[in-house]
Amino acid sequence: MTSEEQTLLHDPDLMLALLRVAEPATDGLGAALVRLRHLREESGEAEPVDWEEVKHRLERCARQLVAAGALEPVTANRFRLTPRGRELLAEAEHGIDETVLMRFPEYRAFLARTGGAGAADDPRHEAFIAGMEAFRAGLPPTANPHPFDTIDHLVWENGWFTARDEATPAGGGGECPSS
Repeated sequence: MTSEEQTLLHDPDLMLALLRVAEPATDGLGAALVRLRHLREESGEAEPVDWEEVKHRLERCARQLVAAGALEPVTANRFRLTPRGRELLAEAEHGIDETVLMRFPEYRAFLARTGGAGAADDPRHEAFIAGMEAFRAGLPPTANPHPFDTIDHLVWENGWFTARDEATPAGGGGECPSS
């Protein structure tokens, strides 16, 4: 949670709100906004809120929950809670965030396809993708084209190792494809 985020409005709470109001007959985004407003009133939060921004963040969280198999879309703003969503609600004491969703292969595949929630804003996303592609092409991690002491080197390397980890069966040796 950044210092600008307000109590009850960070992603773990947004995801919980979406899961708790998921019902095919209900506008999930609207109901989650109502729930969050109510919780803020009950907690005495007085700072002004950009509710349009919160709605955009709820939309992103809903996409993440759908990708993780916790929500099933019925229409654009209506969702059905899945058995996985019920499981997450039962476990979630302090909210649900990406670290919780990462345990689901569908969610990891979603991130691999999309580059993650903030990929479009990340100027180094291209280096990460290049590292993944290098692994898939059979290149070793030493093929990193960026100077060793740069962030691009680290990002490329993270992409290479992410692709390796995704390609390695559970419990596998994790060896480079050219080994």
